[in-house]
This record gives sequence, structure tokens and C-alpha cells, in this order.
Amino acid sequence: DMAYESIISGITTLDKMGLDVIIIGRGGGSIEDLYCYNDERIAYAIYNANTPIISAVGHEINDSISDLVADLRVATPTAAGVAATFDYDEFVNDIENYKMTLDNIIDDKIEAIREKIDNVKEKLNLLSPKARILRYKDKINSFDDKLKYIMKAKLVETKQTLSRYVDIIKASNVLDKLSNGLLYTTDKNNKKLTSIKQVKKDDVINLRLVDGKISSKVISIEKV
Repeated sequence: DMAYESIISGITTLDKMGLDVIIIGRGGGSIEDLYCYNDERIAYAIYNANTPIISAVGHEINDSISDLVADLRVATPTAAGVAATFDYDEFVNDIENYKMTLDNIIDDKIEAIREKIDNVKEKLNLLSPKARILRYKDKINSFDDKLKYIMKAKLVETKQTLSRYVDIIKASNVLDKLSNGLLYTTDKNNKKLTSIKQVKKDDVINLRLVDGKISSKVISIEKV
């Protein structure tokens, strides 16, 4: 009966920490076990939170008011963990696979058109006088060259566009930025620091690099 108190306390505490997302929920259970997630007070706590909340109460067959109020509802707590994370390497691999698939599709279309052109040439050779065949042959060759040029230009444009997207994604990756010498700075409570107004002399701060963390003490503060 008192479970709502600890759930609300957890939501309000985490909401003040500037997190990316909060997951609320539990594994399967009886209707009575999950009923606390129908409490109106929990619904208001979820609704009023500034942090995005994923609700994963019970299993797929279970429904609760918490599921309806949250920013995202998923079937299970495991699904919530998947929904809250982003596999950057998998995303880049998907883009590369899309590029390969697009190349194959364009090649197949070009080959299919060439086969049609060859078929037309054969029909012309069988049904048309020699002079008409020569005229149509010139037109076909011109069409074939134009088609190759258009398809090649389109392929180059598509590859360039995909490459730009990959570069943009890589440029926004935090690990890439850290590997370039940038620092992610937090106070002793691991709260992100973005201004010198958040620290004072002798404070302990943490400097995160790509391969570890350095704890430092503030010796002096200078405005830029």
C-alpha cells in the first residue's frame, strides 16, 4: 500500500539530476503486485517530471495508468533498457549496408534496362529495314549513354549524401570529441559543470577523458 511513496521519491530525486531518461517499472506479477502503478499520485509525479520517462510495468499483457502517462510505454523492463540506449556502431553499419543495397539496386536496374535495350535491338534487326535499324541504333546508343550518365551521377550524389550523414553522426559522438582532447567536467557529485560560477576555490572536480577520469582541486578561477 505504501509502495507509491518510494516510487514518487525515486522519480522526484532522479528528475533533479539532469538525466537523459528515467525508467519506471518492475517485472511481471499479480494484478495486486502491479496495482500501485495505478495510483493517481504516481501518475501526477510522472506527468510533472521534466525528464523523459519510459514506463515498463509488468509484461506486455499488463496495463497501468503509469504506462498511459509516461512519455513512452514499452512491454517489459528489458525493452525499456533497449529503448533508452543507442548503438552508434550498429547505426553506422546500417548506413553502410544501405549504401551497399542502394548500389546493388541501381546496378540491377541498369542491367535490366540494358537487357531491354538488347531485346529491342534484336527485334529491330529482325523486323526493320537496314536504314531504320541504323537510325534506331544511334538513338538507342545515345539513350544508353545518357542513362549511364544519369544513373552514375545519381549514385555519386547518393554516396556523397550518405557520407555526409556518417560524418555528421561521427562529429556528434561524444567519444570522438573526448578523443580529440575535449573534457567532460563534473563536480564531486558528478553534476555536469558548464560555467565557472558553479565552482569555487578548493572545490574538487572530475575531468573525464576518453580513457579515464582525473580528480582535481580548483586552485584559482579566472573569467575569460
